[in-house]
Amino acid sequence: MTVDWQPLPRFHVERLLDRRHGYDLFEGTDIEQGQRVWIKRFWPELSQSSAFYDQWHDRLWRLQELALPCIPTILEFGATDDGTLYQVEHPPTGIPLNRWLAETSLVEPEAAVRVGTAIVEALVPVHAAGLAHGALAPTTMYIHEEPHDHLQIAFGEWELCTVIAAGIDAPDVRPYAAPERLENPAAPLTTAADVYALGVVLYEMLTQHSPFAPNDTSRLYPIPPSRYNPLLSETLETLLLRCLHPDPYMRPPTARVLARALPLALHDHVHEISVSTPASASQTPETAPLASAWTPEAMFSMGVLTALAAVLLVVFVWQIAQPNAAPLPLATPVPQEQSAPPPELTPSAQIVAIPDVFGLSLEDATAVLEEAGLQVGLVRYAHDAAVPAGLVLEQNPRADVQVVAGTAVDLIVSLGPPSP
Repeated sequence: MTVDWQPLPRFHVERLLDRRHGYDLFEGTDIEQGQRVWIKRFWPELSQSSAFYDQWHDRLWRLQELALPCIPTILEFGATDDGTLYQVEHPPTGIPLNRWLAETSLVEPEAAVRVGTAIVEALVPVHAAGLAHGALAPTTMYIHEEPHDHLQIAFGEWELCTVIAAGIDAPDVRPYAAPERLENPAAPLTTAADVYALGVVLYEMLTQHSPFAPNDTSRLYPIPPSRYNPLLSETLETLLLRCLHPDPYMRPPTARVLARALPLALHDHVHEISVSTPASASQTPETAPLASAWTPEAMFSMGVLTALAAVLLVVFVWQIAQPNAAPLPLATPVPQEQSAPPPELTPSAQIVAIPDVFGLSLEDATAVLEEAGLQVGLVRYAHDAAVPAGLVLEQNPRADVQVVAGTAVDLIVSLGPPSP
């Protein structure tokens, strides 16, 4: 069928492929390169929105700069003479994951985890660059089987998150959206929201079921996956439930952390699955066997107490600096374990971002922190069913916080699952 819309000299629009979320998808040809391309023509309500244009333009520009294998090459984007927004890109390699899964049988957990790990690993460099996809779903993931069982993964529709933020619904993405994204689609994108979507995809591949009951509109209480697949290890089940935690700070923070933990969790068969009976279907992530002796809430409380002590110290110094101030009685100091003293804040002090060391060995975490200009503070140990022994399960301050170079980062290292 002939297409009348031919606004781009370099690209010949040949046929309409689909009408998708917020745009019409055309197939065409790059006349200069002789290659097949996808041309997206955005709907008028988006083309006329300056807020959408700003977010969309900035996002595509950053994606062009990255030039990663998992991102289809974006050849051109902008507005035509009549103001219609368009985007030209190479089609993703492979077929959508939902079609691939319909044609492939993943009976054993090992097969599903192998595919899932390939998907997660493909997203690692994106998260490392400070970007998130924001609309991951089986329809936006593409898989291509290469020789020697190698899987090539690509992610499409990188603009979809900005389309959703503009108020256009995407029904095939909604089941994979994190609770915070459903509550506020225009909120800033986070890697933790991507991890949630990956968790739903992994859950479905391992169980052939949705994590939530049909009548669970809150999506706060995922059904333990061992209810559907008793072959799952306790650690793998707990890892999936952490990915689906409604609190983004309780999830693995990035694809890199999930990619490291996923194959390790698969081979952990230390204990019998304790949540595989129907009676545990109402179990929430909060009651899942995390068994951590040092929770983020506890670490937050310690931070608050530290800040309060600093305020009291400032008041004390101010008091003794007054001309007529009476001396304050001093209590006898009690020796206690403490981390390295905070660095002195000067006008020339360097500000650095704390790296994410979750899932690293203590030796590797120390090297990463020192390379970032930081130091290791207190090191404690605690049992945790989701994080293998010897790997960091918590850090304080958390990753991505801006601090002065030389700041000490306290770590908690896993001792593995607690003894039965």
